[in-house]
Amino acid sequence: MARLLRVRRDQYDAFLQFEGEEHEVRSDDGAYLVAPWLFDGVTIANLNRVARRIMRHWGADPGDCDTEPIVFFVAADLHPDDYWMAVAEKAAPPITCEIHAGPGGVKVRAYATTGIAVEEARIVDIASFAAAQDRCRAVVNEGGKTATEALWEIDVELARRTGTVARLLTAAERVVAAIEARAQGLRPETAATALRAGHPEALVGAHENEWLEAKAAPWNLTVTAGKIELAQDVARLANAGGGLIVVGATTHKESGEDVIVRAHGIRPGSLSVRQVRAIIDARVYPVIEGLDLGIGQIRGSENVVAWISILPQPASAKPFIVHGAIVGRKVEGTFISIVRRRGEGSIVIGPREIHAWLAAGRRLISGDGPGEV
Repeated sequence: MARLLRVRRDQYDAFLQFEGEEHEVRSDDGAYLVAPWLFDGVTIANLNRVARRIMRHWGADPGDCDTEPIVFFVAADLHPDDYWMAVAEKAAPPITCEIHAGPGGVKVRAYATTGIAVEEARIVDIASFAAAQDRCRAVVNEGGKTATEALWEIDVELARRTGTVARLLTAAERVVAAIEARAQGLRPETAATALRAGHPEALVGAHENEWLEAKAAPWNLTVTAGKIELAQDVARLANAGGGLIVVGATTHKESGEDVIVRAHGIRPGSLSVRQVRAIIDARVYPVIEGLDLGIGQIRGSENVVAWISILPQPASAKPFIVHGAIVGRKVEGTFISIVRRRGEGSIVIGPREIHAWLAAGRRLISGDGPGEV
């Protein structure tokens, strides 16, 4: 059910009135400070009507293309008490983006930061692709540069003037997340940051590679095969240079490579961080240091995304051995397996290499040689 936004006018000001709220929002120098949760259920059309009423109150012509839009500064997601105090005291809490409503329609103006060397064409491509996932349009302008960073001004609007303001805000967040995650090439740390922020769709279009693995659904951890598969997935990245496993992202073969085409997430409660960690600790030896497991709500969705981030491990800890193996279709729970990453695939380390590691260890202990493989 849509929530209504109204405007109350007096001689000096035009106050915003949100359905279900006891307080009013007053303007400050022609702009309004709003909290994102105030717009839950408010439609684009409703906001545009309110903006036109405010324009008329201030003597402007809402039909004139040269009329300046009404600006709503969207505050960080503050507790309601803190937000209403900021409104009453005309304080300036952190601002996440702006909403502009006027003759040209309603758009969100957000800002993204990248390295100074990133070209505008690259930002435009990422922004356009990310916006299209939400049926939106994005316009990019350079917002300034420092010695090390570039600021980009991103205007996002719905392709059709229907829908809610909350949906538009979420779309703008996704565009910024995609730019900041991928503008300088997707890296484990930027990908993990996007996941923690609830924006797995920032990874859409990325190729699986030596450090990135995507799974559409969780492992079946009620059976031994699923537990071994989980342990092997983590161990193979630990045996390489570290990496990231994303659960809730679908891939599709394109030119022989697996590309993430959708980040739908998984149902809440379908995966337990505690259970996943316990299985990894029980089945992978030695213990993997700096293992980061998380489950986060996807912004604008009821689903969640899960991830396992594996830091690069010291050479002295390798190889990481998995208790259990899957030989063909047969589960061998008492066997051990050693797997490592090769590109987007995996290979099992065979008996010859295992024997070489053991022999090297014996030489090192006996003092017969450096113990290198």
